[in-house]
Amino acid sequence: MMEHDDSSQGKAHHHDWLIKKIEDRISKLMRGDVEPSIPIPPRKALEISHVVSPPEKTKEILAKSEIIANVDCDCRKHSAKPCSAPVDVCLILDTEIAKETIKDGKGTKVTVSEAMKILDRTTEIGLVHMLLHFRGHAYHAICSCCSCCCHDIVALLKYNHKDIIEKSEYIADFDNEDCANCGLCVQYCHFKAWTLMDNDEVKLDKDKCFGCGVCVVHCPADAIRLVSRQ
Repeated sequence: MMEHDDSSQGKAHHHDWLIKKIEDRISKLMRGDVEPSIPIPPRKALEISHVVSPPEKTKEILAKSEIIANVDCDCRKHSAKPCSAPVDVCLILDTEIAKETIKDGKGTKVTVSEAMKILDRTTEIGLVHMLLHFRGHAYHAICSCCSCCCHDIVALLKYNHKDIIEKSEYIADFDNEDCANCGLCVQYCHFKAWTLMDNDEVKLDKDKCFGCGVCVVHCPADAIRLVSRQ
């Protein structure tokens, strides 16, 4: 599990940068410059769920990129590291931005295989894979996000900007009989969709589920699956 730094200095630094970032994202969204970010389930979650993966699998999205740059996460870098999640986990897919990033020494060129390993690593930690893209263009980045640092998730949960993240085509479902009610899904869910009730049973609010697949990967009882949202 990720650990958090609750120091007042870290919070102040994080708050100022985050507010500006959220305001910038909302402005661009309202102008139509960007699309809402989209959670994309990790391949492990899809394998566990035995579902057909989306038309554009993560690997296929990466393969379409002329060049991939591995860069530090801006959200965590500017937040005085309030959580212990790794910083070097973001992937730039846009050709011009990736080339410029690598040229400036702010990113490292990686292969599709190396990029997939980065995503597999963040899956095991419990981060959400988010696709970012400009309106009318291909995806320009895949970020591995958390609810304490990520500008889009914070904007959704804390400031109620519901249109900033689009739900994936999947939604979580679980078997009550197989569920051990351990509560790990509650701990790992970045969207607050899972709740541990007073009777020590877990409850899923499907209206809050964005289909990211994190709970599926980390359920020790294999009681959770992703199913089609349709």
